Amino acid sequence: MIASNIVRYVIGIPNNITKTKFKTIEFIGGIKLYG
Repeated sequence: MIASNIVRYVIGIPNNITKTKFKTIEFIGGIKLYG
């Protein structure tokens, strides 16, 4: 149980970084589009 939580946490970090980058790119793209 603990091991699977650690694995999920380690896998989750890159996923969160990727999501944040995607949102940032989307946000900047939206500003360029509408600005």
